[in-house]
Amino acid sequence: AGGAYVPLDPAYPREQLAFMLEDTQSKLILTKSRLRSLLPDVPHLVCLDEQRDLITQQPTTNPTSSVTPHNLLYVIYTSGSAGQPKGITLSHQALGNLIHWHLDTMEKGVGVLQFASLSFDASFHEMFAAWCSGGTLYMISENLQLDVDKLVHFLAKKTIQKVIFPVALWQQIAQVYGHQSHLFRHLTEVVTTGEQLQITQPIIELFKQLHHCYLHNHYGPSETHVVTSYTFNDSPDTWPIYPPIGQPIANTQIYILDQQWQPVPIGVPGFLCIGGANLARGYLNRPHLTAEKFVSNPFGTGKLYQTGDMARYLPDGNIEFLGRVDHQVKIG
Repeated sequence: AGGAYVPLDPAYPREQLAFMLEDTQSKLILTKSRLRSLLPDVPHLVCLDEQRDLITQQPTTNPTSSVTPHNLLYVIYTSGSAGQPKGITLSHQALGNLIHWHLDTMEKGVGVLQFASLSFDASFHEMFAAWCSGGTLYMISENLQLDVDKLVHFLAKKTIQKVIFPVALWQQIAQVYGHQSHLFRHLTEVVTTGEQLQITQPIIELFKQLHHCYLHNHYGPSETHVVTSYTFNDSPDTWPIYPPIGQPIANTQIYILDQQWQPVPIGVPGFLCIGGANLARGYLNRPHLTAEKFVSNPFGTGKLYQTGDMARYLPDGNIEFLGRVDHQVKIG
């Protein structure tokens, strides 16, 4: 319809929600009546459960929109643990590129679990991967998200083939339920994300039983979508403890640079920078921070995002993640 989406988690402090609404100058909130008291005042608040009859009277045709790929799609906020939350602005192009790549390289038309909170960018990957491929999106309650036992048995009962889980959750699942491989009989694709992946012995033992299921390791900060992907082979006993984050996805460039902004040789650690179609437009209402982190690409067109991560290229073309940059080191 031409608008931009700002997810609001009702579990956030009221002051944080008020800041996000003020920062985005949001004019409309879609919510439910039971959450109304948690939200600050805005010009227009629509309670979907109270106004359902009015909504059903609206036209069912698609609205006319002049949106282009470069228009804003959503603003998603960092936690603010290191200060005031930052609003990251993503365009239609960024999400569109991710989904096009997903449709070209991963399974289509399957059941997908919508596990991530709507306040995290992984939720967009889950939802649009299902909708745009003719698949089925399985949405779950927060209670199910927080109860690993219920979650695992939900996977066993439903025809869910694709899941995107944080690394720590998948490690826990393998540790506790790895000997019950029948609970994962429907899974054909598992994606890990959110932090550096460590392959544990329970993960190895579980996947030795899941001959029909592929494991993928994805990397991408909130200022981008997924930018690299690594698919494991079918011999879990050969998997490295700390696997690579893979190679760039379509229309994405990864540069590993030294302090003089020169590409480092294969095997040499450097600063990981990202270019291409997946970049955010910047930080909302923070031009100085945007200019600091999103710089002109000296190797091509567009911008480069300085991730603050260290990495190195391996001889086979994959990228090894090496952790965060020391805060005392200044690049750029």
